[in-house]
Amino acid sequence: MNIKQLQTIIITADTGNVGQAAKLLGITQPAVSQQMHSLETELGFRLFQREGRGMVLTAAGRAFLPQARKSVQAAEEAIQAGERANRGETGRLLVGYCHSSLLEPELPELIRSFSLQWPDIRIEMQDLTVQQQVEYLCLNRLDLAFARTPIGQGENQEKLRVQPFSCARLEVVLPVDHPLAGRQEIDVCSLRDERFLLLNEPDGVGLRNRILDACHLAGFEPLAENASTNMTSIISMIAAGLGITLAPSHLSGLNMPGVIFRPLTSAAALSELALISRLDETSGIILRFVDQVWARQFASPEPLRTP
Repeated sequence: MNIKQLQTIIITADTGNVGQAAKLLGITQPAVSQQMHSLETELGFRLFQREGRGMVLTAAGRAFLPQARKSVQAAEEAIQAGERANRGETGRLLVGYCHSSLLEPELPELIRSFSLQWPDIRIEMQDLTVQQQVEYLCLNRLDLAFARTPIGQGENQEKLRVQPFSCARLEVVLPVDHPLAGRQEIDVCSLRDERFLLLNEPDGVGLRNRILDACHLAGFEPLAENASTNMTSIISMIAAGLGITLAPSHLSGLNMPGVIFRPLTSAAALSELALISRLDETSGIILRFVDQVWARQFASPEPLRTP
């Protein structure tokens, strides 16, 4: 039994005539009769009987017809669902992110806009470190990731595409009673004797690397401690008077008590958030999201296209 046979039965039942059914199906009358006979032989009972110059359903045929309609409709819906998924219009998108990235207005805005445009694509977010995002992408445990650059170097990184997404100035985070808290701007050089609380990340990776670079450009090696994998925890430690740090300016929106954010005199101290995807990606859903990032944030020389 196949869908074509069921369609033939349905149209013959609706028209009551083999000739009319053949015209609607675009096949010959013998072909219609052959399909009907083949299905009746397989089923072991008659679906039609002749009445005058037409065809009418038998009792078995009348019982069979409603289920045949449901089967054809289900098959058509299955094909449509597959086609939509192939075009990247339905399914699930698993997106990794670093904790502080969701506090930047651009990323929640992008997620919301994409979800409104493609409501049948379910987005799931997973909070991960930079190195975890890189690893999970290469293991196909993530579809996309938003990480603070740089993402490091290695065999895994060579398999990934890094697209700039947003950029934020770094600011100094101090306890409210710190001697420098009264300044409107702070030079990085004035922080050389401070204890820096940093994210627990490998050398050359993420926000930790950007902070160390800013100190090195100012001519000193900071007294640094890997304090946490979470910037919110680090800011809480600063409120307790355990040290200072540099953080993307948007984190000031947390309004955490006991700390104060102050701009740096240098505009060169920046933190970049990037969209990370696989170079060999073929998924329609993932490429659709990547295309939307290009369209919303940056001009791409050659946008990725959904298949």
